[in-house]
Amino acid sequence: SAVKLTRQVELRYPHQGYTLAVDCPFGNLLDQHKAQIKSSFDALHKKIYGQAADEDPELVTFRVTSEIAVPIFKTARIEAGNGNPERALAGQRQLYDADLQSHFTANVYDRKLLRAGDAIEGPAIVDQYDSTTVILSDFKARVDPFGLLSIKRR
Repeated sequence: SAVKLTRQVELRYPHQGYTLAVDCPFGNLLDQHKAQIKSSFDALHKKIYGQAADEDPELVTFRVTSEIAVPIFKTARIEAGNGNPERALAGQRQLYDADLQSHFTANVYDRKLLRAGDAIEGPAIVDQYDSTTVILSDFKARVDPFGLLSIKRR
């Protein structure tokens, strides 16, 4: 009962390369439904293209769409830090900055240990299980209340 099904047919007039989708009734499609479907198609065609033809449209596609409500994703706030990301320091690694054509020793931070308000001066690397964020030498990152990294040029 939570699933909403929509049945549509895509139609076109003969010799046209484009189609328009109109709703069709549920259950078995009967000959008596043809007039209603054609009328809906003609009205939509006239609305979009300014005219409708006297000929019968061709059925190109029959489509059933299902929809179900899903919970809305809510981002949770993370624990506040003191601005110092030292608790998340996991080591150091060499980092090459292509713009400056130079190698730097970069601090490596564990993303899951960062807290809201922590600020990271580049060059730095933020590691997490599914990605790596590089903060170049002339940039600074700040962790927002939801754990997102905002990176700006200093």
